[in-house]
Amino acid sequence: MANVNMIAKTVAAAATPELLGGVLQRFKGIVFYGAKGTAETANTSTAYIQLQAIGTDGTAGDWVNAMPVTAGGYSAGINLDTVGRDWMNAGQFRIKVGTNGDGVVAIIAS
Repeated sequence: MANVNMIAKTVAAAATPELLGGVLQRFKGIVFYGAKGTAETANTSTAYIQLQAIGTDGTAGDWVNAMPVTAGGYSAGINLDTVGRDWMNAGQFRIKVGTNGDGVVAIIAS
């Protein structure tokens, strides 16, 4: 049975994407909710979940907007069992927002 937890992330400056968390925050599944850190107040803009592209040679590339999270809405879920990975960590995701102080609540299963 999986343990369910959360990571709250508020981004200070809209022009500066921030990592969701650290490499020690590992999980097997994740869904994002478009709200400020406590989930009590919806964002005023769309947040974008960024993932780092991997080149054909295995090297890390640019960060890309991979998934929009509308204000007060949920993202698509990522279940690592379906993509053949054992786990991911919060350091592999960046959060980009359109308004200072917006963010996400990441609901994680480990």
